[in-house]
Amino acid sequence: MRISPFSPIYFFNGAIDDAIRGYMHIYSPTDRILIEVFHLLGEEIGELILHDADKGDIVSDLTWNTVGINASDRLSFYELRDLLPGCYILTFGKFRSLPIYITSEPNILNRTVLIQYAMRDNRCRKDIISWIGGNCRYHDFRISGGFKDNDWKFLVENEQFLSDEQDIVEIDALEYTEKLLTIGSSSGVPIWVCRYG
Repeated sequence: MRISPFSPIYFFNGAIDDAIRGYMHIYSPTDRILIEVFHLLGEEIGELILHDADKGDIVSDLTWNTVGINASDRLSFYELRDLLPGCYILTFGKFRSLPIYITSEPNILNRTVLIQYAMRDNRCRKDIISWIGGNCRYHDFRISGGFKDNDWKFLVENEQFLSDEQDIVEIDALEYTEKLLTIGSSSGVPIWVCRYG
């Protein structure tokens, strides 16, 4: 069994590094948090359970969706969304997630950036499946950070032609803007966050 490295929630088994322990996932209730687990046919991965992080109470038993990849491999997935604001932990089998903080507070969400991604097809990689039943499923990953005003570059990519009279003729031009994404706070981010970059 393996958890997709593109699942936006960090799961651990056993001890956890102190650098990661203090990190908390921040999401909006409208974000789609897609968790994917690859396993063999007949392999038990355990029930997916949503817990209240403060009290430890079970909020909900969630049901995995499972699809066949080939004769022996399966994908179990679940998309968390529309959660009420609060702090949660997910567990399944021997795995436990870092806390997930769901908020609709604009002053918190405005300091984050939502990254949505999917693969163009299921042949690009073997550790993520974006297309299930003909529908594209996006992964949402929200991270503390933003785009600073002084980290913008206004650029142009063009193709020019020099005529016989030495006049420059513009054949094609494409204007674009580059923005540098700054992530984390003064305490930084855990190294596993960089896998999304």
